[in-house]
Amino acid sequence: MSYLQCKACGGYYELQEGESPEDYDLCYCGGELEHHLSPHDVIKQSYTEEEEYKRQKNKKLLLIIMGCLILLVIISLALPLLIYQSYFNGPGLSPSDDIQTVRTMSMVVPLMGNYL
Repeated sequence: MSYLQCKACGGYYELQEGESPEDYDLCYCGGELEHHLSPHDVIKQSYTEEEEYKRQKNKKLLLIIMGCLILLVIISLALPLLIYQSYFNGPGLSPSDDIQTVRTMSMVVPLMGNYL
C-alpha cells in the first residue's frame, strides 16, 4: 500500500487497490499532496476532515454560549444599577411626595381586601 500526505494540513489518505497517486491533484484543504510508499514515512495526524469539522463546529458553539453568558451577566449587573441611578438621579427625590404615595397606597389596600 502507498499513501498520500498533504504538505499543508498533514492529513493523509491510504490509496486503495487500483488507485494511483496521479488520481488525486490536491488535498481537500487545497494543499499539495506528497506520495509515500511506507506508512512509517507518513506522520499521522490525530484528526480527519470530519473530526476537524466537528471540532470547529463545537468551538463556534462554545464561543456563542460564552458570549451569551457574558451578556447575561452584564445585563444582570447593569439593570439594577440603572434602576438605582434613575431613582436617585431622577426628577427630584422628595420625601413628602414619597410619603404621600405611601398614604395613597395605604388607602387603596383596604379597598382591595385580602387580595394583596
